[in-house]
Amino acid sequence: MRGIKKWDTASGIRSIELHYSAFRGRDPETAEGRVWKEAKLRGVPGGELSSDWRKEQEIDFSIRSGMPVYLTYRRQLHVAAAPISPVKDIPILRGWDFGGTPACAICQLTPMHLNVFPSLYVPNSSFMGIKRFGTRVLEHCAPHYPGFKWVEYVDPAGNARKDTDEKTCRGILENSPEHPDEHQRGFGLKVELGQITWAGRFKAMEAVLGRLSDDGRQFLQIDPRERFLIEAFEGGYQRTKRPQSGLYDDDPMKNEFSHLMNALEYVVSRVIAGVPTGKTAPQQIRAETDFDIFNFSTRSAEFAET
Repeated sequence: MRGIKKWDTASGIRSIELHYSAFRGRDPETAEGRVWKEAKLRGVPGGELSSDWRKEQEIDFSIRSGMPVYLTYRRQLHVAAAPISPVKDIPILRGWDFGGTPACAICQLTPMHLNVFPSLYVPNSSFMGIKRFGTRVLEHCAPHYPGFKWVEYVDPAGNARKDTDEKTCRGILENSPEHPDEHQRGFGLKVELGQITWAGRFKAMEAVLGRLSDDGRQFLQIDPRERFLIEAFEGGYQRTKRPQSGLYDDDPMKNEFSHLMNALEYVVSRVIAGVPTGKTAPQQIRAETDFDIFNFSTRSAEFAET
């Protein structure tokens, strides 16, 4: 019966899930149900995309408290059904967010999709400088993406020097490893600055999330192994709620999820204007079945700087 699910738990307890569509006059596939739903949603911030509606009415237990930044994200649309393989002869894009808990989003822009692969981050409970983090990123990428060219999009704040240090995070990525000044040596990467304004990054991501490709799937596809970004999209990356009014600020909350999301936004903000279209998918190479997600949160003690 529509709107009703029945099952037995492992302990043998009979369970029932009751959705509003099971009630007379509330099935949104009927005219009467659509009228009821429209009236119920009237005045609800975010409408049926709001976290409150999805949790309380749609019985979606993946939703966190608070308001997700990107309400157009849908797991069933934006997360690939199987691990994504990189496409040969197309560069891999990396987005870098700096600070004491840096992050690196790994992506590839193909004629059909912007694919997001398992990415790298340092949790808020740890600390890592850009030199050590950059070393780990390159060590991870070399065996998993052999022979690929790279394009780097970085945190615009990484262009600024601190009062106590003449080096910049961007400079460390760009400078040659053979720099005559050993303190200025870097990784020899060619980098571009990501969009500095939050409004620009938000607009670009919304455009990517809403785009449909010629193959009928959403343009943005996240590898299902990238669980941290999926959790971020599903509410870990959220807007700040004002305690007195209960309203939400436009700017996102700075938390553990914001660093990797910012890294992805830097990539999206620079590639969205030149997204190609096409009906024929390029040749793909098969991903390794034992691909390990390089997740710093499970090994933070090993990589924490002293």
